[in-house]
Amino acid sequence: MNRAAAYPASRDLFSAAGGRLIRGLIALFFFAAQAAFALEITTTDGKTYHQCEISKVEPDALRITHTDGVARIPYDKLPSALQKQYFDPAKVAAYREQFAEQQQAAAAKAAEAERVREEAAARAEAEQKEQAAEQQREEEKRRATEQLKENLSLVAKHHKAQLATSLVVLAALVMLFLYFLPTIIARHKANALAIFVFNLFLGWSGIGWVAAMVWACSKDSAMDILARQHLSRQGTTGPAPNGGPYVGNQLPGQGQLQDEGPRRLQDGGRYIE
Repeated sequence: MNRAAAYPASRDLFSAAGGRLIRGLIALFFFAAQAAFALEITTTDGKTYHQCEISKVEPDALRITHTDGVARIPYDKLPSALQKQYFDPAKVAAYREQFAEQQQAAAAKAAEAERVREEAAARAEAEQKEQAAEQQREEEKRRATEQLKENLSLVAKHHKAQLATSLVVLAALVMLFLYFLPTIIARHKANALAIFVFNLFLGWSGIGWVAAMVWACSKDSAMDILARQHLSRQGTTGPAPNGGPYVGNQLPGQGQLQDEGPRRLQDGGRYIE
């Protein structure tokens, strides 16, 4: 009775272990079969990929994983069996033609973008050059204006210096004229030389200048007038000779005056006919 009860439990144990063993053998067989039938691809240029698995079918290529990594094999390099298995030559040609057109369009677009960029760069460069030229012209204009202002300032300073010099010279001439005014006034007097010497050496004192001016404005004596007239007739210059009193129309120590008619002196030194 106890033995009969123990048999079913043993059978269940053996059946569970047998199931696991069978599943393990099936998995081992599957992996062995997969390894035995793993895909090996040799391209038309002689390159071989081992244990390949196709990961993606593209319109004109196969993407695979292999023992050394991943790879993309174009349609032209695939073996003929894979070409027939995965691709339609007409569709591949249409895709490549479309792709080429897209590439051409992209290249044309890129070329147009490059041309636009170059034109924009050329315009920017031209604008920069124009701005630089304009700045240079403005700088030259500013320098010319500053130079003109500086020249005008120098001319104005020169004119001021000339004006100051002229004023100084004029003031000096006026002062010289005023200083020798007594001499100028007395230029026709008989004692003009004496007044000039007095004015020259003593006029600076003020009192001497006033004395010279008074002297120059005073009237000559009758003797001085007569002597000057006599000397003018003789063609000589100098002060009238000093001496004794007049006698008739004679000077002391001189002969008869060579007058056209008889003359005589009256009081005050004037001649009367």
